[in-house]
Amino acid sequence: MAKLILGYWDFRGRVEPIRCLLEYLGVEYEDKRYKLSGEPPNIDGSSWFDVKAQMNLDLPNLPYIIDGDVRMTQTWAILKYLARKHAILCPETEEEIRSCDMLEEVARDLAVPFYTLCYTHDGFDEAKKKFFGETLPNLLDLLEKFLGSSHWMIGDKMTYVEFYFCEMFDCIQLMTSDCFDKHQGMKKYVERFYALDKIAAYRQSSRFKKWPFMTPLAKWGGKCEE
Repeated sequence: MAKLILGYWDFRGRVEPIRCLLEYLGVEYEDKRYKLSGEPPNIDGSSWFDVKAQMNLDLPNLPYIIDGDVRMTQTWAILKYLARKHAILCPETEEEIRSCDMLEEVARDLAVPFYTLCYTHDGFDEAKKKFFGETLPNLLDLLEKFLGSSHWMIGDKMTYVEFYFCEMFDCIQLMTSDCFDKHQGMKKYVERFYALDKIAAYRQSSRFKKWPFMTPLAKWGGKCEE
């Protein structure tokens, strides 16, 4: 059977949670990376846009996966498909499913302002101060209370939501390393995830690229190293 193909730009962005999940599952895959060329503001993404309409995807976008007859896009949809297919990392009870559904929305509440910050060129310092002084602490308060003494978000069972949250938290820490100092429960949660054998091995391998996180158009995260 052909390897699963995972397609995205040549940076972390919205695909890194999927890469981590595939590594954790031990799935062999082709990491298809589309290159961006040029210098801001003239960035050329034709490596993807020239083939986008030919990919036979119902809703063409990046990231995408091709897994046998399955062709699909969108980060959360792919994470959940892989979790179901491999019969692990899935919520099982109705309560667990509801919790994961809610956590997905909280993750978006975290991702949207962080992505916005990364692309804020005018007033970046002020926007950064607001994000780390208000937005992030409020969400960490919420999540730390929800997490409680559990190892993972919905209890002792690990699910696909961990992969998205921990990727976001890792990148946020790259911007401000002390952002979890007042939330030790969340700090230990992230450390627990990245201490998992398969995740740690992936991040120590040549397959993992720490930078960049965003496109070259970003104020922060778009370079090979910040």
